[in-house]
Amino acid sequence: MTSKEDFEFYNEVAEKYPESKIVYESPSGYARLKFLGELLSSLHGSLLDVGCNNYIYERFWSGDYVGIDIAHILLFEGNRNGVWADIYSLPFRNNCFNYVLFSETLEHLWHRVEALCEVRRVLKNNGDVLCTVPTNPNGEIFAVTWMPELDKYGVKHYDYLHGFIPLEYMKQLAHESGFEIVETKDIYFDEPTSFFRLRKV
Repeated sequence: MTSKEDFEFYNEVAEKYPESKIVYESPSGYARLKFLGELLSSLHGSLLDVGCNNYIYERFWSGDYVGIDIAHILLFEGNRNGVWADIYSLPFRNNCFNYVLFSETLEHLWHRVEALCEVRRVLKNNGDVLCTVPTNPNGEIFAVTWMPELDKYGVKHYDYLHGFIPLEYMKQLAHESGFEIVETKDIYFDEPTSFFRLRKV
């Protein structure tokens, strides 16, 4: 389960930090949006967007879309198909989504295998996880950090997890949670990043 401290931190960030404006209007953020937008537009079926924030990727999806987040501040704005949920205990039946999107989310989770196992439960047979993660091979996989830019938005200082998931570690995560890696692509936003497609086996 997500810790109380993480829950409070991400809710405060959602309330005070204008992520869409700051992140997605930057060159690296625009590149990420373009990459995932083109990918999502080519797929069909049902999609679970993990850590959806304010539904930035919903516009690219033509099928059934559900976004989840632990930050409820933005989640329920407007008439959107969002669910307030913890990744470790998803309120969905088994085998109900064709795809799950992890966009810059998995690296923030302390219990990655458990999260992927829960995602596997709600994926249909041969369903895919679409994942972008920072992959610096020299970085710590469980790095705790602070983003100084949050100070000027009045976010209370909290050292949060922002680790790295290089290829060999992703192979380990996939094996331990019942997936196989069927596609990889090295991309670059503001740091070395990779796209991984994991298929339920």
